[in-house]
Amino acid sequence: MKSKNKLLVLVSAYSIIASVIVLLYYLKNTLLSFNQISLGSIIINVLMILIFGALFLSNIYLLADKGNKKISLKYNIVIYLLQIFHINILGFIYEFSSGIEIIPYFLIKNKLNFGVKYDLWNILLTLYYRNNMNGFLIGLNLISILLFISYIRIYKRKKFL
Repeated sequence: MKSKNKLLVLVSAYSIIASVIVLLYYLKNTLLSFNQISLGSIIINVLMILIFGALFLSNIYLLADKGNKKISLKYNIVIYLLQIFHINILGFIYEFSSGIEIIPYFLIKNKLNFGVKYDLWNILLTLYYRNNMNGFLIGLNLISILLFISYIRIYKRKKFL
């Protein structure tokens, strides 16, 4: 048996745990509240189940040396790239996260503010526009940046593919 890349084991284990928690959250919300939520919410829940189900499987494949590792690594890179930015620009809001968050941000509303937001665990997908909002906020999720860079480093090491 080949020795495992420790970085691969670490980031895949984190991604598997995050995926399972997100999957359980959206399955519970969809199945237990099916009669009480809108069709739009059901569609978003199913989309999140598919996204994180694929993330779960891709990391299982990476750890088990099954399937196409290149595709699994690229999928993880894209998912964590999408989770880096938290943006609110003139009413357009974009946030996508799963897991631990440490987000330094800057906000321009009436004056320039800097801060750090953190969550021990967050599950969130927001794509929203409200025309009466003003201001500008951009934050970068440091945990997602670390995972993104880690998956890129693993991808670039050809011996692990």
